[in-house]
Amino acid sequence: MPPKSKVSQSPNYNQILDWIDEGKSSRWISRELKNQFDESIGHVAISNFRKKNITDEAMEIVDTQLKKEAAEKESKEKESKKKEVINNKVNQVEQQHQGDIKVQGLAEATARQYRGVLNVAENFESDYYAMKKAEPYDEHITKKDIVDMSFKAMKLAHEINSKNDTSLEDSITNGFGELSDAIKKSREILK
Repeated sequence: MPPKSKVSQSPNYNQILDWIDEGKSSRWISRELKNQFDESIGHVAISNFRKKNITDEAMEIVDTQLKKEAAEKESKEKESKKKEVINNKVNQVEQQHQGDIKVQGLAEATARQYRGVLNVAENFESDYYAMKKAEPYDEHITKKDIVDMSFKAMKLAHEINSKNDTSLEDSITNGFGELSDAIKKSREILK
């Protein structure tokens, strides 16, 4: 370990540091040490101490400042990432909510159509017998109309129950439309 400098060993070490902090020159400090304390430290020794120790101190200050700036930057980046994650979550929730609204609307529309199909199914027997009863007296009603109505009702029931590629909604919509048309035609003929 190298020997300590004269400045480090000086009984007036703190005073020397104060004068360095005040910006006094090495020659001035050397002169004042001699005048005030009768201590002999050359200006070169003070200058070397200043260069070595003050540079190290300055490096510590710069290092501390750099660490502080890096921590602030990291904190800002973390805050930015938090906001980004929160915004992404909000957007996901909003998209899911919009999807839920669409699904709910689709479910309501499908339920209405299904209720319509059930209504047709409930009235099928009375409509069928009304057509069959009117057939001998009304030349507009033919056995073909009765068979068409029966066929379309069975086709709709088969499509709803089958597991093919079409969705339940499509099956109900298409089948209900065909069945509805057949029933409307039959009712018009009955009037």
